[in-house]
Amino acid sequence: MGWVRLVLVLGLLVGLPAARASGQEQSPPGGANPAAAPRLDGSPPPAAPAADDSPGWVATVRAAELWSDSDGGTSFGQVPQWSYFQLTGRDANGRIYVLNPRTENYAWIEADAVGPVPAPTDDSYLRDPDPAPAATADTPPDTASAPDASTAQWVANFRPADLWSDSDGGTDFGVARQWSYFALTGQAENDRLYVFNPRTQNYAWIDADAVGPTGAPPDWYLRQPELLYSVQKPGRIVGGYNVRSWPSVRDDTRLRQLGHNAPVFVEEAVRGDDGEEWYRIGDEEYVNASGVKIPRNPPQYFQGRWIDVDLSEPAMVAAYEGDKLVYATLSIKGTQMDPTPTGVYHIQRRVADETMDSATLGIPRNSPRGYYLQHVLYTQYFTSNGASIHYNYWSSMWGYSGSHGCLGMTLDDALWFWNWAGVGTLLNIHY
Repeated sequence: MGWVRLVLVLGLLVGLPAARASGQEQSPPGGANPAAAPRLDGSPPPAAPAADDSPGWVATVRAAELWSDSDGGTSFGQVPQWSYFQLTGRDANGRIYVLNPRTENYAWIEADAVGPVPAPTDDSYLRDPDPAPAATADTPPDTASAPDASTAQWVANFRPADLWSDSDGGTDFGVARQWSYFALTGQAENDRLYVFNPRTQNYAWIDADAVGPTGAPPDWYLRQPELLYSVQKPGRIVGGYNVRSWPSVRDDTRLRQLGHNAPVFVEEAVRGDDGEEWYRIGDEEYVNASGVKIPRNPPQYFQGRWIDVDLSEPAMVAAYEGDKLVYATLSIKGTQMDPTPTGVYHIQRRVADETMDSATLGIPRNSPRGYYLQHVLYTQYFTSNGASIHYNYWSSMWGYSGSHGCLGMTLDDALWFWNWAGVGTLLNIHY
């Protein structure tokens, strides 16, 4: 039934006029009154369509022939896809008898070539003007004019749906969250619709079977949150926070939850409906700023690749290339008894997989400060007494005290720094 949904959606495209079919359709005496229409078989004419929406409308899902009879007959010519017809109540032999409001003539059409649509709401469809070109896939988003929100026909996706650069394949622009609004542009190909996203001000193709007709979006949906300032930095979630489709704590804005130390990229800061500061971390994705740690500006910058370690809780380790921030993560740091040293250091040596034994530092394994840990991965030492960056699999105190002076990381983060850094890479460690 995919074609039915496609027709229901495209039935909203009332600004797309149907071309006249070639040949002569049956024209009832006295004008477009179905009650007066002559019948080929001599049966009574169909009842006149009522003034309201009760008789119903259909539109062609493909180019279709118009016929003089319900079985065979003379072809009046072909009408293009998405042409409108009003039902008369007559059907036989797999065809239905319809009124073409553009020509005020009657004909038979194959029932499987049409599907139900709402009645036209724009009387311009009943005239025969030259149609204005709709925005198409060849019209770049920065030059296509945005549809007027007050007059546009709207659809919403009832499930998450991909947005595409083309009507057939193309580049995937990402997934639109459920119940996103899109304005129709009038372009449809290969079971996809070309739509305008009012939240991002961009155009894309979306699968027609993922959307359905809807009213205009509410005012709050069309407006953008108040921009406070641009951020453009990687960050980490602190403690676990909800990602929301709008900077407001409401049941209908919650998208998903991110756990402690989950990576995010903060694009900008905005003011939420609650007056608080929120971070935008993606298209229609917001997190309260109190739930995100982003790197502070370092006290000084260095040339080449270097690492800034901010021990202020939650402690964060950030990778820089000159003055460009390229990566950041929360890290376990040393305790008061075994603090992480501050100052400028360099990576001295690296061990991909080793056993860490406190006895090598003169600390018995079974003492309160002792340890014996096998298969510690991606260790990069920056002091001679054992302080290092490494994978920490025995703790998850990311951002807080819990080590013997080392900077403990998740497996992914330790691997990232292992691949990015090397012997000689500088670390600037401070509060």
